[in-house]
Amino acid sequence: MSAMSIARMRAYKGLALELKHLKEDIGRLEIKLGTLPAIASKVQSSAAEYPYLPQRVSVEAYDPIRADKLQRMKIKKEALIDKIISDMEEIEEYIEAIPDAKLRYILREVYLKGRSQTSVAYEMGMKPSSVSKMISKIEN
Repeated sequence: MSAMSIARMRAYKGLALELKHLKEDIGRLEIKLGTLPAIASKVQSSAAEYPYLPQRVSVEAYDPIRADKLQRMKIKKEALIDKIISDMEEIEEYIEAIPDAKLRYILREVYLKGRSQTSVAYEMGMKPSSVSKMISKIEN
């Protein structure tokens, strides 16, 4: 099992919060994409029958510049979501691979659920300093 820094595990809650906000942002972008106003325009076409003479045809289309910008923003946010999920899974897998059940529980509660070391210590009938020492051992 490769070592993982405490700082990296500490980042888990921030990653989870960022993930939530990115998903909300994507939802708003999808709404914007679905409600883009149509723009009337004329395009060059040819008649359906011979002699295929050029003609101007009225069309309605979404603003391609705005739609493209929104789509690029959505793609960037989706890529960031993939990276965040990967980082979170790596942290979860690291914690779940720890053989000591007590330490695994402490890390899960403190870093994945965001509880304080003190509350976890009291729940487990330990001193807060003991929990802190157990956590600090994983970096060594």
